[in-house]
Amino acid sequence: MRDQARVEPTLAVVQAVWVAAPDLRLGQLLLNAMRPGEDLYQVEDHVLLTRLQEFMARIRS
Repeated sequence: MRDQARVEPTLAVVQAVWVAAPDLRLGQLLLNAMRPGEDLYQVEDHVLLTRLQEFMARIRS
């Protein structure tokens, strides 16, 4: 079983990014955060979290 403690911090980052880019649909936001060639279905949560944080940095600059 995966660690349930990962859920709230990950959702908090999703919320922060989405608030920063409210015109994106959720699917767009998640796919835009991924690197070319990365499969969102296969990505581990900690990698997704990193990609979301990187995306947030890009949209804020």
